[in-house]
Order: sequence, then structure tokens, then C-alpha cells
Amino acid sequence: MKGDLDSAGMYARKVINSEQFNLSNPGEISEMVSQVISVKEGIWGLYTNQLTKMYGNLFYNSESIIGEGDASLNPRDDYKELYVNVGRDNDMRLPGWFRQKLSGGVGDEEEGEGARLRFIKLFREKNMVESTPTYPKGVKPGVNLLRLSEMYLIVAEALLEKEPDVARDYFDTFIV
Repeated sequence: MKGDLDSAGMYARKVINSEQFNLSNPGEISEMVSQVISVKEGIWGLYTNQLTKMYGNLFYNSESIIGEGDASLNPRDDYKELYVNVGRDNDMRLPGWFRQKLSGGVGDEEEGEGARLRFIKLFREKNMVESTPTYPKGVKPGVNLLRLSEMYLIVAEALLEKEPDVARDYFDTFIV
């Protein structure tokens, strides 16, 4: 956007109106960016199939990437406040992106002493237990760098002061 919200909003609207991309449905939230370039929302991404170990060390296991102590990136204590829609208790991001796991645990949710909250949005959990990472048919493994959802946020920000009702419509479309 480099300081030019009007142009950024105009170009973001062009992308939205092109109908080349679609927003993901709520049921697709948990897998839409898990080590894959989003089929529906992905505008630009980087292909790589080397994310399982790196993401596992950063977001899932308690081991450090360099083998010294606990260096996983853990969610903030107030993470729920950041992800809950006002007046709603159905934010699909919570169960799709966060899980309680025992230190280094893989598989189903685990409770008990030593269980810690893990941020799992960016990787496919089953790749943690399989010797060769797998991906759904027709998708490219990699990292999303720009998705359609960001276009909605750019338009909402660009219109916030001039047309707040229209800005809210774009934001609401992104949220729902």
C-alpha cells in the first residue's frame, strides 16, 4: 500500500471484482493455508515442500530448532480475545488453528499436565507422523504470501474514513 490507500483500495477492488479468486468457506478454514497455497484464495505464494520439520519445531514441538531448550512459538495468553467475533461464539479459526498438545505430542488433542496450546494453522498435522509429507490432490505445497482475504481488508481500510458503511460490508464479507 506504501502510503497510498486510495490506489491500494482501487487495485484490491479490481482483484475482488475479477472473480478469479473466491473466499474460503468456514469448513475449509482449518486446511486452507496448512502447508499449501490456497486453491481458492491464493493470489501469490511460494512453492516448497520443506515446511513440515521447520513448522513442527516452531509451532508444534517444544524442542528448539537448534536443540537447546524450549523455543517453540506459543500463542499469546489472550489469543482468544484476538480471534473471537464480537457477539458470536462460532469463530471457526479457534478449533481450526489452535490445539492443546502434550510437549512434542502428535495426533489427537491431549489434555493433562504438560499440555500446551499449539498454533497449528500453518501446517498439516498428519505430516508430523508420516515419513513423507502428503497434500490434497490438486494443491501446491508452499506458503501463501497474498490471498483474496487481504484484498478485502485493504478495501475496508481504504474506505474506513470516507465510506464506513461500505468498509464494514467488505470487512463483514471477509469475517463471515
